[in-house]
Formats: sequence, C-alpha cells, structure tokens
Amino acid sequence: PSAAQPDCPCSWMARAWDKADELGMNTLLVAVTWELVEPVEDTFDFTGDGTYDVTIFGSAAVDENLVLNIDINGAQDYLSVDLTNIVDNKVPGTDVHINSIKIDGSEGSEGEGGDTTPVVNPGLKIDVNNDLIKVGDLEGNGRIRFEIYNIYGSGTADNPPLVVDDLDGWTECKVSFSLEGLDAAGVTGSFEAAPYYADESWAYQIATPTVAVTGDGTYTIDMVSNDAVPKPIVFVIDINDLGAALGENIDGVVGKITELRVWK
Repeated sequence: PSAAQPDCPCSWMARAWDKADELGMNTLLVAVTWELVEPVEDTFDFTGDGTYDVTIFGSAAVDENLVLNIDINGAQDYLSVDLTNIVDNKVPGTDVHINSIKIDGSEGSEGEGGDTTPVVNPGLKIDVNNDLIKVGDLEGNGRIRFEIYNIYGSGTADNPPLVVDDLDGWTECKVSFSLEGLDAAGVTGSFEAAPYYADESWAYQIATPTVAVTGDGTYTIDMVSNDAVPKPIVFVIDINDLGAALGENIDGVVGKITELRVWK
C-alpha cells in the first residue's frame, strides 16, 4: 500500500509469510494492485510524483534468499507508455528510486522502531585486466600515465584491458589506482593526477577532478557529468612531473587500477 492508503489491510501477509516458510519457498512476489491506487475510475490515490511506502508484516523469519519485488499492476494504462520498450531497466519518462528499506525484527511491533538503512546504488563495477594496462612515462614528457584505453596510444586499443562498451552512457565514473615504489625511490612532494577522457566526437573532454599523489598508496578520481557520457576513444590518468622526479628509478614503480565503477 502507498502512503496514500495507510489503512489498507495487510494482515493476510502474515499468513503468506508463514505458509511460504512452511513450504520452504525462497521467492515470494507481492503485487500492489492498481485498485489501491485507483479505487474509482479516474480517481487516483497514487498522486503522481512523490514518495510512497510499501509495508509488509509477518511473523516468520525471512532468510537471505528472499526475493522482494514491488509491482504496480495496471500502471501501463496510467502512464500511457509502452512498457515493452524498456531500455536499461528504465520506463521512458519516469525516474524511480528506492529511498530506504526499514526492517523491524521485534515481534508484534508492526513497523515501530527498527533501523532504517539507506539503499545505496553500487553502480556497475567494470573488470580491468591490469596486465594489459600501460603505466609509465609513455610520452617521454616527464609524466606518469595510466593508459586505460587509447586508440592513439601504446596498444590498449588493439588489446583492451576492459570492455569499452561498459563505459557507454555513464553519469558518474569513479576510478581508483594504486602506486608502489615511490617511497622506496625517495620521491617526495605532491604530484597532480588528472584524468583525460574523450569520446569519439570530442564533444566530451573530461580532465577533472584532480587528486594529489604524495607517495605510495591508493588514490581515487570521481568524474561526474550532468549528461550521459559516451564510451571513450581516450581514457588515461596523467600524473604530472612524477616521471621526471623518479628518473632512473621509474622501472621500480608499480601502478594498478584497483577499481573502476560507473553509474548510469
């Protein structure tokens, strides 16, 4: 039931949980019928944009194998969209989020107390093969470069270390990289690391934000865009002046991409 229907009876769910547990079921689909939203034709309790709550009561403990879906039956007619034309799990013209899930394990309290745990979108983690990443003073200009993908570069176009199509359409891209060997080489100071990301049309050329590299460790660059960014033809991280500071010790430095994650 939505927030607009707080009095909707839900006691039947207690019997459903118990029966599902008794039968050893690990999946239970719960439908929110459109009649709850539109009890009278053309009269909607689902008021449009806003925040709505679905509450489930039950006495049986639910194990980690539970599958929980929220279905709004009849929404296709109301939204006047073709629900068969869904791209990237999104209904055209809508923006739906799960804001929080509240679980209360105290018997008989029916939602009083308990902890509210925000649901954080983890994004898409992109696997990166570090054996194929190129790291070093690749252009001979005193900069250390992480070449993640570059059609003009040192071989990552012919043998990509990742699935480049996974980078298509992101609005946030977070890349973490690690460096080892700077401390052993006696390098001191702060060196600016910046991304350079460009798409095929060169309409998107992203070179911020920067992060200061001060020694061995792991560093993160979080790129954010208001628009969906196309997949790249160039995606590198440059660390200014670090190659020059390392000098002949450059071969002792090991660089890796520790995580690459995007949100679309």
